Amino acid sequence: MWFFKLRMEGGRRRLRYHLLPFLISKEGKVYELKTTMDAKILYFKDETAWVTMLSFLQRPWYRRLIKQDWISWEIVADKDEIRYFVWVPNEHVGRAFKSKYYAEHPEVEIVEVEDRNIDFSRPHAGTKLFTESHWTVPIKTYHNEVVDTQSELIEFLDSLEDGQEIHMQFLVQPAYGTEKDFRGIVRQFHKQGIADESLEKDNELYLSAIEGKSTRILSRMGIKVVAFGRNKRDAKALIKSAKGSIGTFSSGRLNQLRGREWWWFRTIRPLFRWEFKNRIYPMERMKKRVILGTEEMAAIMRLPSEKVQNNKLNRLKMRFTPLPKELKHAKFDPNLTISLGVHSYHGQKTDVMFDLATLRYHAAFIGMSGMGKSTAMYNLVEDLIKLDGAGTSIGGTVIDPHGDLCQDIAARIPSEKQHLVRYIKFSEGNIPFNVYDVDFALTEDKIAQTVADVLKRTWKDFWGPNIDDNFLNGGIALQRVGEASLPNLQRLLSDFEYRENVLERLNRSDPIENDLYLYFANLQSLQDRELQQKTNSTLNKLRKITLSGVMGKMLRAKTNGLRFRESMDQGRINLLDLSELTSDEKKLIGSMCLTFAELAGKSRADTPAAERHKLPYHFVMVDEAPTLMEHSTDAIESFASELRKYKTSIILGMQGLKGQVPSEVSDAIFRNFGTFISLRLGNPDDAQVVNKSMPSEILTDRDYLNIEPYHGYIRMQVGNERTRPFLLRMKAPGPALYKDAIPAIKQRTIDEAMEYEKKFLATEAVVEDRQEEEEVQDYDSYLVLNEEVAQDKDSIDLLIDIEGEQTLHEAEYLDSKESSSKQEKNQKERSSDEKKKEHISVDDLLV
Repeated sequence: MWFFKLRMEGGRRRLRYHLLPFLISKEGKVYELKTTMDAKILYFKDETAWVTMLSFLQRPWYRRLIKQDWISWEIVADKDEIRYFVWVPNEHVGRAFKSKYYAEHPEVEIVEVEDRNIDFSRPHAGTKLFTESHWTVPIKTYHNEVVDTQSELIEFLDSLEDGQEIHMQFLVQPAYGTEKDFRGIVRQFHKQGIADESLEKDNELYLSAIEGKSTRILSRMGIKVVAFGRNKRDAKALIKSAKGSIGTFSSGRLNQLRGREWWWFRTIRPLFRWEFKNRIYPMERMKKRVILGTEEMAAIMRLPSEKVQNNKLNRLKMRFTPLPKELKHAKFDPNLTISLGVHSYHGQKTDVMFDLATLRYHAAFIGMSGMGKSTAMYNLVEDLIKLDGAGTSIGGTVIDPHGDLCQDIAARIPSEKQHLVRYIKFSEGNIPFNVYDVDFALTEDKIAQTVADVLKRTWKDFWGPNIDDNFLNGGIALQRVGEASLPNLQRLLSDFEYRENVLERLNRSDPIENDLYLYFANLQSLQDRELQQKTNSTLNKLRKITLSGVMGKMLRAKTNGLRFRESMDQGRINLLDLSELTSDEKKLIGSMCLTFAELAGKSRADTPAAERHKLPYHFVMVDEAPTLMEHSTDAIESFASELRKYKTSIILGMQGLKGQVPSEVSDAIFRNFGTFISLRLGNPDDAQVVNKSMPSEILTDRDYLNIEPYHGYIRMQVGNERTRPFLLRMKAPGPALYKDAIPAIKQRTIDEAMEYEKKFLATEAVVEDRQEEEEVQDYDSYLVLNEEVAQDKDSIDLLIDIEGEQTLHEAEYLDSKESSSKQEKNQKERSSDEKKKEHISVDDLLV
């Protein structure tokens, strides 16, 4: 009874679709299979995939009476490409096939495609393959992973020329009722061995192979090949070559595949074409069927490995990766979240979201030119600016050495937010750019040292202690007297009279200014030769800057048109275009802007911790960062860790690492940047560094060299966790709707900066006028005082004259009195003498 049912069921199945063609599935789907360039030979995994698939397709006999599904493994080749497909009767079987195949080959991608329309009106020929011996005897199989069974076949398909095409079809469904055939063939070999002992050894080989095949799941196969040629003769020649290319599966001592000739009396051609087009098994007896075990199927129906080197194979140029579990369970605020792109893996597509909390851990893009790095960067800026939940509370500073990035961003900023944009093209030389003028709290020595450090990075091979001293002391001194600028620093070092003027204005009662006075007073006292040794190196660098036709005018300004802290706190977008500058000018201006943006971000520390959540987000984006950012490891880590606290992020764009960024600096970037996106790299050394820094069980160094344009492997920071790298298709850029607004934005930026410069000059003029008035008043007071003093002096002189005359009169009076006294005394003496004479005469007379 069972045998009768089986025979009836087999006969019905053979004729069912031929007699009732409306039963042929109209829901069939075609998938293309693509493997990676470095696919390995894994026969065991291929066999396991077919075992699980056949197990899924198996049905009990009573269900097979109604329906038995099958699939078709297909190879299509022409002069341009070689492709592998699988046809399934419906979506249910398709999902099962993908699940079973992915389980063993996760590196493969199975993509649904349109079914091909085969045009049999072209010159063609065909053949149906069968086994030379009974199907119970296996064909040649391979156990080691050295020989790729697809090599000979691919070599033939590679030889196709214009107008030639090959279609191979392998129908697969479970085989039933095979036990009787195995028992019969075994009995037959035993009888032959008893009858002829010389066959015993060969029969043992056959029996061992047959027993091995009988233990495996078996599949009924329908193998057909169609060749299209330039003419019928060409098509027949191709069929002959196609049959020969399958020689890899032929075993001289066991079984082999043969092809039926394309003769009208051997092949009913209309039926063959109909069966091929509808993927129908041919009508054939059990003995004539091709039944293969899963080991044989794994040798024939598999994808080529890396050992098959052929440019026509339609392979994956990059490896697809699963979506990290951290992203699957991540929860983002939709009002503060943007889409970075689409993740695709095994037919499933997922939008990858990126929020401001992730941005605070900083981001870096790396990839060679033309791979979509700049596109990804301006897409990110455009979406951040348009965030509905952020309003005007997010801004940024973009430093672009080439200019294209700034233009692409500006062309996509909607009109309602264009008032927040400042676009500066430095090569036009119209913006005030005094590097000593900052709008955040910074000490004079810090400003002077920052300018010196930036210039030192520009000329790092031509720097010395004298230059450091001149920039530091000169910068502080000029800030103290209110005339700080690079051109004035040049004057201070080269102009004796200007230096003398500065010295006169320094307050020596201040210890710092006294030190500055002594430093420059020493310069004043030096001989020409000694002075040149002290200042020439510094002046050489300053002249390169101040004599520049572009930079000289900007640097002579009193103010800086870039108000970094103001931009951060007001949510403004600064687009700094460094294109058309020399290499040194780009490095100087770019480094200066980056450094001041960093310091402005850190100056947000003056905001109380409880109020910092109100600060607007601000990102600092630097394209071609290695040319502008030659910080030490400590500086990178400080930059990344400190700025995060103040809602300031940095986004770097780089073409490579090796030879551009020191290894310790690149290590610091990988350590401190939460999001890292690698597009295709051009240097194997870079690929090695990136793969080592973003470890993955799936990716290799080679994968980073084979990424297709606008794709990248990305590692993201999700909360406190970092994901494994996964493949992302970057979002396509939106249209540049506002390109015409760029000139107006640039002009408004210049007007605002010049207005600020004029106000400063006007204020400075008022102060100078006031000082001049005070000086005039002081001078007038001085004159009055002098006059009063002069008058006082005249009075004193008169008094002195009067006193002199009085003294003279008194002296004359005394002299006169003294003279009178003397005369009176002399007279008395004369009178006394006369009396004496008189007395003697009387006496004499008396005698």
